[in-house]
Amino acid sequence: MRKFDIAWALIDEMRTCASGSDSDCSSSLVTPQTLLLMIRKYSCAHDVGKAIHTFYAYKRFAFEAGMDDFHGLLSALCRYKNAPEAEHLLFCNAHVFPFNTKSFNIILNGWANIIGSPRNAERIWAEMTNRGVQHDAISYSCLISCHSKSSNLTKVLTIFRRMKKLNVEPDTKVYNALIYALGKAGHLNEATNLMKTMQEKGLAPTIVTYNSLIKTLCKAGEIDQARHILHQMMEQRGLVPTVQTYHPFFRVVTTGDQVFELLEKMRSTGCSPNTDTYIMLIRKFCRWRQLDNVFKLWSEMSENGAGPDRSSYIVLIHDR
Repeated sequence: MRKFDIAWALIDEMRTCASGSDSDCSSSLVTPQTLLLMIRKYSCAHDVGKAIHTFYAYKRFAFEAGMDDFHGLLSALCRYKNAPEAEHLLFCNAHVFPFNTKSFNIILNGWANIIGSPRNAERIWAEMTNRGVQHDAISYSCLISCHSKSSNLTKVLTIFRRMKKLNVEPDTKVYNALIYALGKAGHLNEATNLMKTMQEKGLAPTIVTYNSLIKTLCKAGEIDQARHILHQMMEQRGLVPTVQTYHPFFRVVTTGDQVFELLEKMRSTGCSPNTDTYIMLIRKFCRWRQLDNVFKLWSEMSENGAGPDRSSYIVLIHDR
């Protein structure tokens, strides 16, 4: 249970000055970051009204809310799928916080990648155009990523060509979205070549880049090539694999020995399985009717503090 009243009581205590008076809070421990934390927690609880009320309470704490603070509010709302309310707030406060690219990018990302609505993402894109707000590399990244996730490769490539025509230099996120879209559509060679192009332009592939390639290669059955990409990522780039790096490999293993061998390799690289990993593997062992391995993983999950949670019990009951 979220205890907002207790949090506010603590903030009031932090606000008390060294003199014990609230009249001059120059020594207050409360900062704008303190209030932003409350805004984020209210946004997480989808209590948009109190999140906004907290933002307007900045004055009560003798803070002048600036553009960065406003962006913090918009970001917090969008992060937890409150993009409609964030958009309304953006337009209602245009006289105080004038439109700029970053403000619109926050709303665009909220619709495009948090909620995942290509229609609303395109609408916000059009609003930027109509109001004379410039699109930057981040704007293009948001829109390309959105259409990439919805498997609209044609749209992704159209936006990318438009971007190049307007001399907007693609950033790492744009390339990551393109690689993901190409790989998802089965264009593995093009995806791999695009990563090389990315490097030639001085942009270092990130863990997201490699994870996208590994995922699509495993899905296509190109396991050896996926292993080569993993080796390249670790040895040449010095990147540490994440849980998302290993999950595609787990999905294609066919024996219990392969599962435990991969788990051991995963741990040796400093990456621990999480609850999603265990649920996936327990479901796999249930399908294989290897109940000893099911309970072995179940015990291990508990010992490692990764669960079990409600989802784990559902899998155990329904898949057995």
